[in-house]
Amino acid sequence: MPSDEILESLKESRKKVINLLRDKGLTLHSKISYSSRSSYLKVEYGLGGSIRFSDHGDRGLSYSFNILYGIGEKYEIDESGVKRVYYPIGCEEDLVADVLEKYNKTILKYGEEGSKRVISKIKSEAKMQKKSGRGFWAGAIELK
Repeated sequence: MPSDEILESLKESRKKVINLLRDKGLTLHSKISYSSRSSYLKVEYGLGGSIRFSDHGDRGLSYSFNILYGIGEKYEIDESGVKRVYYPIGCEEDLVADVLEKYNKTILKYGEEGSKRVISKIKSEAKMQKKSGRGFWAGAIELK
């Protein structure tokens, strides 16, 4: 498939996921890759995990949830005790359900106040990354 069609498929999938998560009232931050057709989302400052939309392997980045162009069905891998889930385009609702499950488990784990402290810490780290120009937060924008 021509690369323009691949990119358009990934953009449509990303838009659908963003709309589904926004409907749940979640805060989203986004970053677009400069060197590939990949894009990335963090859900509630990472409390709901991170999502990668791409047409290629991980290239050293590990995201909890991945929409991967060209696969036929959902699959999971365990990477040193960390679960990574891969979804084909068209399974956005499944991905969002899994993201919401992760987010709700995280909130239960830390509690409301603990979650606020975690977000505060992440915001501090994000400021440092923006200053350094490195990492997800250096180029991330909040989606309004």
